[in-house]
Amino acid sequence: MLQMYAEVIRTDDTGKLIEEYDERIAAIVAGTVGIGWGFHDVLAELYEQIR
Repeated sequence: MLQMYAEVIRTDDTGKLIEEYDERIAAIVAGTVGIGWGFHDVLAELYEQIR
């Protein structure tokens, strides 16, 4: 799941996809708080890279 999330971020060269779905992407990150194994931390770090 982390790999797919990272892949979407990497392949959106124009930034339009991320711009269009920013609210949903942020909700995904927020919804992973407390999952453990560093999952939320990695998603949050990837999200910060596109902000």
